[in-house]
Amino acid sequence: MTTVNDLIEALQDAVTEHGPGLGDAPVRLAIQPTWPFEHALGDICVVERWEQDQERLCDSPLVLYLGDSDQVGYLPGDAREVLGWQP
Repeated sequence: MTTVNDLIEALQDAVTEHGPGLGDAPVRLAIQPTWPFEHALGDICVVERWEQDQERLCDSPLVLYLGDSDQVGYLPGDAREVLGWQP
């Protein structure tokens, strides 16, 4: 399970590796490894979960959701390769 801290660390590592110009790059969601698409990132929200949901989802009372905005197209081959999604 990826946490908010994991995401922050991965983003910081990416900026360290690729330089501060990465800060202006668009963010995309890679979806469906067997039929890969890329989607634009939409809204971001934090939800406090109901007590009955806590066992089903995870141990945290809060969940950060990254919303999907629009399908951009098929995921480019280089992104599939880096993600290990090549057939």
